[in-house]
Amino acid sequence: MSEKRGCLLRGLKGLCYFVLALAVLHAGLTLWAGRKLERELEALRKGGEPVTPADLSGPEISPERNAFTYLSEAGRFMMSVPDRERLLKTYQTALEPGQPDWGAVEQALERFAPAERLIRRALECPDARMVDWKRADVLTRTFSDLSATRELARLLGARSALAAQRGDTAGAVRYAIEILRLSGCLRNEPTMIAQLVRYAIIATGTQRMDVALSSPRGLSVEQATDAFDVVSRIGLSDSMEMALRGERILIFTAMTEARKGPMGVGLLTAAEPGFPPRETTRMRRVMDRVLGYVLAPATYLDQLSYLDLAKRQMEALRAPASERPKLLSEADESLRSTPRYAIFTRLIAPVFGRSMNQCLAAEANIEACKAMLAIAAYRARTGTYPATLKEACALLGRPVPRDPFTGSELRYRREGSAYLLYSVGENLRDDGGAPQVKRSEDEREGDLVWGGGRSAIGKKCRVNPTR
Repeated sequence: MSEKRGCLLRGLKGLCYFVLALAVLHAGLTLWAGRKLERELEALRKGGEPVTPADLSGPEISPERNAFTYLSEAGRFMMSVPDRERLLKTYQTALEPGQPDWGAVEQALERFAPAERLIRRALECPDARMVDWKRADVLTRTFSDLSATRELARLLGARSALAAQRGDTAGAVRYAIEILRLSGCLRNEPTMIAQLVRYAIIATGTQRMDVALSSPRGLSVEQATDAFDVVSRIGLSDSMEMALRGERILIFTAMTEARKGPMGVGLLTAAEPGFPPRETTRMRRVMDRVLGYVLAPATYLDQLSYLDLAKRQMEALRAPASERPKLLSEADESLRSTPRYAIFTRLIAPVFGRSMNQCLAAEANIEACKAMLAIAAYRARTGTYPATLKEACALLGRPVPRDPFTGSELRYRREGSAYLLYSVGENLRDDGGAPQVKRSEDEREGDLVWGGGRSAIGKKCRVNPTR
């Protein structure tokens, strides 16, 4: 009996030593990983990079100077209009191929006229900020103003389509430019979703510009030149870098919360949009803290893995334009080789390769707008389309718009009394102006095309002949 008891005591003693060794190893690993993480963050700070949500906020903006004061009000008005869904569907038919009921479209647009006035007040504001990151709860924050801004762009798009149908080319172009300027209200929003909405709004504005300039009436040289200069002030050069910085901070903050308690993060992510997370019992909060402590080394290492991925993504963004999509795709592929303990990195790290192509497509749309306006000015002066894009831009004394996918000039050719303008697109291959088609979620073939409303209908069509 005493022999069995001695064996049991030795076993318990061995177990205690084993648990103690694990505790020492856990504490050492936590200390090492925590200090390494602090060094990485300090290096980012010294490099001028933001590392906390408060760092995303710029100087204070008074409400009357903030465009989103008026855009939010416009969105609330849109939501309050009786029979809203039917009216939205009615005016959105103006943005689709076919023959809408233009009388019904006009009546629907009149119901939303106050929203248009608020948009113009927003465009007069010198600043725009949708989220005050100093005060925002980054884990439960919703972005309702994004969907509202997207719908306001469609509203202006329908106005442009109505003006083009009436032959008011100058009015249609003016609305298209307002859409492009509306996208600028999102220029300082440091999230990927905000920049993707911005790219979508730019696509809407470009399509409306394409349709408007296919009108036989055209613009005067002065109108085209003024519009060219307005579009030239719309820039996207740092939008992806800004989005990556913002996503890095938001994801890093979520990981830090996980270190305090993984269950708490689960409740936060399961909360209804716009509502705080559900209350928890005291016992669950205690268990949450214990689990957070146990998983602390893995969470620190997870954060280090994510910072390494974000570093590679940032390096890819700073590469020459034609190399960015490939390098970002390689960075995205490296997610598959992320260590198994990096759970958050695997689950929520953004995939930037596809987004980079969308950014380059938005840049191509801006360049295409400038090219189409230069062509419109040449046509107003000479009555025909130029033989080359360089010839059209020389008339305005402006540089030739470039293809962001390659860095070379946009492709252009005259086709009798029409013309074709295109970018090689994300496959980086000149397909002769064949419209882009989606082969899979990550693969698109063909070119981005404009001229005669091609971008709006997604297929080739002839430009209206010059009269």
